[in-house]
Amino acid sequence: MSDYGYAVLWEKVRIEYFTSVGNQQRADQCKKYLQELEWRLAMLPSTDHLEQLEQSSGDPLADAGWIPSEEKRQFHAKNS
Repeated sequence: MSDYGYAVLWEKVRIEYFTSVGNQQRADQCKKYLQELEWRLAMLPSTDHLEQLEQSSGDPLADAGWIPSEEKRQFHAKNS
């Protein structure tokens, strides 16, 4: 889990705590932090995306999915 993932969990705990002790202003502030952290977490590159970059076929159209799989196989057969 990334640092952002842990920070998201921490802010959720803080929101619950401040809500339970009646400090709504502080809970609202934590909610704003939580939204930003969740956005930042969503913007992190996924490991799937990184693996796809490493497994490039050498043809950008094929890698982007613009060439049907039949033509992709023919491309690989020609270039192997």
